[in-house]
Amino acid sequence: MEAKSENLKIKFGERLRTLRIERNLSQEKLAALAETDKSWISEVELAKRDIQLTSIGKLADALEISLKELLDFDF
Repeated sequence: MEAKSENLKIKFGERLRTLRIERNLSQEKLAALAETDKSWISEVELAKRDIQLTSIGKLADALEISLKELLDFDF
C-alpha cells in the first residue's frame, strides 16, 4: 500500500508540473493564484507532501481547469 501511495503522489506531482508549465506559470505565480506558497507547490510537485482534496480544488481553480482534468493521469 505504501508504494501505491507514493506512486500516486509522484503521478499527481508530475501532472501538476506539466499543467503549470503548459500555462507558463512559475511555481510562485501558481502559489499566489492558489493562495499558498512556492515551497508547498515545489513539495507537491516533488511528491514530498500529501495533499488534501480542498487543496486540489484550489489548484484546479488556479490553473483554470476542472478537477477531472487535473486528475487525468494513469495510476
